[in-house]
Amino acid sequence: MKKTLYSTFILLCLGMAPVMAQITVTSADFGAVGFTAAIANDTLTSNVSAGSAGTAQTYHLDSLHADVLDTVTYVNPASTPFAVDFPSANRARVMTSAPGTYDYFIIGPANVQIIGEGIPAGVFTSTSLAAHLTPPTIPITFPCNYLQHDTGTSHTSIQFDTLLTITPLSFDSVRISITTHYDITYDGWGSLSTPMGTYPNTLRQRQLNHETDSIFGHLVAPPMWTPLQVVSDSSLKYTWYANYYGYSMAEVNMDSTFNNVSSGSYSKIAPSGIAAMNESANLNIYPNPVSNVLHFNFETRKSGNIDIRVTNILGESVSEKQIAVETLHVTSLLDVKTLTPGIYFINISDADGNVSAKKFVKE
Repeated sequence: MKKTLYSTFILLCLGMAPVMAQITVTSADFGAVGFTAAIANDTLTSNVSAGSAGTAQTYHLDSLHADVLDTVTYVNPASTPFAVDFPSANRARVMTSAPGTYDYFIIGPANVQIIGEGIPAGVFTSTSLAAHLTPPTIPITFPCNYLQHDTGTSHTSIQFDTLLTITPLSFDSVRISITTHYDITYDGWGSLSTPMGTYPNTLRQRQLNHETDSIFGHLVAPPMWTPLQVVSDSSLKYTWYANYYGYSMAEVNMDSTFNNVSSGSYSKIAPSGIAAMNESANLNIYPNPVSNVLHFNFETRKSGNIDIRVTNILGESVSEKQIAVETLHVTSLLDVKTLTPGIYFINISDADGNVSAKKFVKE
């Protein structure tokens, strides 16, 4: 009976018209090491609009297609081939669309820093390359709120040996230097619809990039560096963030006019009724993040059996148990050491079917 009440409650949460509210994005909204998300990419976007800036907006990206599927995973940088090149990183991102390539991050309470990229052998040359960003690109500063504005400039350079002839000159190596100035504004908030459903509370980030790519060749004789090509370009993209999910909900890239969407992507993470709920004041948990055992204190209205359920960000149950309580103040613990690192919710249903929820991070 209690499980039926619980299921009914979840369905009601999913079915109710969401109330939009301005949110604040923090480092807790980004996945820990071990986090994995599927990404659907629309490479031939049409009839999709990025929407407008402002408050209480309704963003419609539900017509995005899944032309190419990708998977993003955060791994421990120490386990990657470029660990020695990026010793300060605490996250490394790998995507199935770019096997062997790793993006390195420092994600902390103040910001997200992209510090560089590890490029496998065979992309530019027969050896692997480490491209450092100096200074790091900071795409997000925390806490992240509506109308926040951030700017910065980053530079990276890679050099590799190759034989190149541009008659009558011969070169034995090439250096590519990239300087990017980025201008970021959180220009809107509201609900976001993708093919996965509707996320009632999201924050939109507008990022304008101005990039200059300079290519130099090293002459065989006389041995010296000489410029070969300089290309400058600007790009604009919009990204939507939400609380709890561990990764951005959607992203669209604009064409050269900045008026039309040229491509887009969305996370295949379904909106969760539990994730959209406010966390319950009558439920306390610790430690958080947790490695092995999660302790919790819970206030209930009457004694009896309570159901404890752990769900992932998809709303799928990963652990369930029932305990009998004789007092109104419940203190217990939950073994979570076998859970894959990521974001979870502990959901407790009391004898009357009342549900309390709390988010926690499994390290």
